[in-house]
Amino acid sequence: MNSHPAVQKLTDTANASVQTFLSLADIVLNASERLVALNVDAARSAVAFASANATPVASTDLEAQFSSCVAAHGKGIDQAAEYLRNVNEICVQTQADVAELSARHLSEIGESVQSLFDNAPTLSSVGGLDLVSQAKGAAKASKKVA
Repeated sequence: MNSHPAVQKLTDTANASVQTFLSLADIVLNASERLVALNVDAARSAVAFASANATPVASTDLEAQFSSCVAAHGKGIDQAAEYLRNVNEICVQTQADVAELSARHLSEIGESVQSLFDNAPTLSSVGGLDLVSQAKGAAKASKKVA
């Protein structure tokens, strides 16, 4: 296949964009999987906690029952705080992964575009569009209008 290097570079950039999208989808799916697992564990813990601490109120020793109920609620609050810490950890890790992937992808695209602009003068010698002279002409026209 006889292909111009600029077209090949553009194709490579498009393929890199597809790969980046697939990586992003993988990051999101992994985070979703972790969140679902965390939610299932939290639901399981909540049911176990509720069944373990469900005691009927008896008329005898209400003070002891009240203090055990308060202690149980404190344990429940600790479990809820741990759940929120885990959710926050998953969100922070996912955000960091997406930011790293985005930065890497933008850098690759920037390099590709710069390479295409560096090779633009060779397009006219191959018989393609004379992008450099068109860009200069557009720049002169915009200066005359202003």
